[in-house]
Amino acid sequence: MAKYIFALLFIATSLTSPAQSQKITVFCRVANRGFSKVDVNYLVLPKILPDSLKASVMYQPKKGNDVDVVLMRMSMMGWKVVTAEGNLGSSYPASYLLSKEINISDAEKAAVAKRLDQL
Repeated sequence: MAKYIFALLFIATSLTSPAQSQKITVFCRVANRGFSKVDVNYLVLPKILPDSLKASVMYQPKKGNDVDVVLMRMSMMGWKVVTAEGNLGSSYPASYLLSKEINISDAEKAAVAKRLDQL
């Protein structure tokens, strides 16, 4: 009887536990080009990320957005500012390096590693 209870308990906990997934950190650069001119450079991400992840990771700002709007929107998507450098002669830095942790499956991680090796 005890082994049946243990088996049911084991099955119940394994069904309710989230699956473990790999996490990788990706980076991008946001450049402030002056009044309402912001460029987002995803570096090698478009070349290495699977299409299934690109939509949830990559954000293209609307034309005319200020840097504070772009940074706010990207922070809502999980991006975090790592560094800010340079100066445009105003209160805003010239560029920002951002990072984001993304969940990735083993197969996707292997595909990303293979694409990185091909660069």
